[in-house]
Amino acid sequence: MLNNFFEGWYFKHQNKKETVSIIPGICSDKVFIQIITDENSFNIDFGKNSFSKINKNKNKFIKIDKNIFSFNNIKISINKLNLEIFGEINFYNLTPIKSSIMGPFRFLPMQCKHEIISMHHDLK
Repeated sequence: MLNNFFEGWYFKHQNKKETVSIIPGICSDKVFIQIITDENSFNIDFGKNSFSKINKNKNKFIKIDKNIFSFNNIKISINKLNLEIFGEINFYNLTPIKSSIMGPFRFLPMQCKHEIISMHHDLK
């Protein structure tokens, strides 16, 4: 495994009053899920073996312990650090941007690259 690396996925959910961001990630020394609300931030660590990236029937998703993150939904089950979050968010009517957010830099070797899946969509 590479030294000093990081890979993460940023799921931001907001309405007119509240914002909740969920960031699953892996780095050289740990696997984590970070939860950010308007009032608090939580970082929940998991064992290295709890992480997997899966491509199944053209659907890519990330699994950390019981938690699943994909283009279509999030299934979350956390009961650690005085934090209990259980549920599922499904995404509908995704609205991708017309080109890469990286612009011409997407062709260059870089330490950090970004991709936007949807700028507006429905949740259930």
